[in-house]
Amino acid sequence: MSSIRKRSIGIGSYKTSVSLEDEFWKCLQHIALTHGKTLGEQIAEINANRGYANLSSAIRLFILRYYLDQLDQQQRRDLSVITAFEFNQIRRPLSGSV
Repeated sequence: MSSIRKRSIGIGSYKTSVSLEDEFWKCLQHIALTHGKTLGEQIAEINANRGYANLSSAIRLFILRYYLDQLDQQQRRDLSVITAFEFNQIRRPLSGSV
């Protein structure tokens, strides 16, 4: 079972606390590093774009969207490889045909 960790985060000129499960903290750290940002910078960006959701919920939704986008991109790459393979199979003359 995952434990929930509360961290104090500075966003601009104010501090707030965010409670997330360990797995979400790890995912958020990975995403921030992937984008060359600190954890605080990543959270500030999420906060600026969050609308009306509370910050913890906005972070979870951001992480979900990030990984769904990654999955979608991988499926598109896989599809393009399959399509290219099928196209090459169609263009290749059958052996023994004139």
